[in-house]
Amino acid sequence: RFERQPLLLGNRFVILFDGRIDNRSELSDAIGIAVSDMHSIPDSMIALRLFDRWGERAFERILGDFAIIVMDLQNECLICARDQMGFGVVKFSDLSRFICPGGVEISESREP
Repeated sequence: RFERQPLLLGNRFVILFDGRIDNRSELSDAIGIAVSDMHSIPDSMIALRLFDRWGERAFERILGDFAIIVMDLQNECLICARDQMGFGVVKFSDLSRFICPGGVEISESREP
C-alpha cells in the first residue's frame, strides 16, 4: 500500500517488508499512533516501528501474512522472518545478489 522500500531506521537498519498486517488497531497503542491515523500508514512502516521497539521479538506480534528482512548495518547481520503460518516467502537470488521478501521487487541500478 502506497509505500516505497527499502526503509531505513536510524542509519542502522534497512528493512524490506512484503505482506499484510491484520491487527493494525491492536498495534496502534504499542507504537504510539492513534487508531484513526493507522489507515494512512503503510504496513512496512508499522513493521519498522514495531522492530524499533522490540527488535526481533516484534514479528511475534504481527497477525497476517508477511515476510520481512532487516539488515543491521552496524553489526553486519541479516534478520529474516515470516508469519507464523509460513505463508510469507523470502527469496534469494545468486544472480542478482539480492534477498527480498516474495512480492518486493528490487531493480539493480547501473551507471551508464
